[in-house]
Amino acid sequence: MQKTSGNIKNSSWNLANILLYPIAFLALTPFFINKLGEVDFGIWMLVNSYVYIAVNIISFGLGNSITAYVAEALGKGSNVKLQAYVNSSTKLIGWISMATILITILWSLLNLSGIEIFKDNLDKILIVATCVISVKFWELLYQSVLKG
Repeated sequence: MQKTSGNIKNSSWNLANILLYPIAFLALTPFFINKLGEVDFGIWMLVNSYVYIAVNIISFGLGNSITAYVAEALGKGSNVKLQAYVNSSTKLIGWISMATILITILWSLLNLSGIEIFKDNLDKILIVATCVISVKFWELLYQSVLKG
């Protein structure tokens, strides 16, 4: 396999994807702690962890498989396979996203009925975070297709 500028560009994007988020987060952590306070920063971290873990668990490794299949279709020059992979991935992400939104609706109905599982409006925060999870699935799809 010959090295091309496309390979170098893709490798650079993958490396940037791996390094930029943690570096930016570590650099901004003192700022967030000062602005939010320790308690709100802890809640914010809990919500971010919830979103990250949920997206990675519920997606069942879909992002890596989408990237691999898209790369295979592009490598073989098969637009038919590429469209089939993207279409089936979009359909699956749509179903997962709808299920996540349904969970959010059920959770919010429980919350509206007066059941408070957590104190200090954490229920409402987690409901919003679950909506964010359903959006993150679409980000996962498009990121994986572009990586491929």
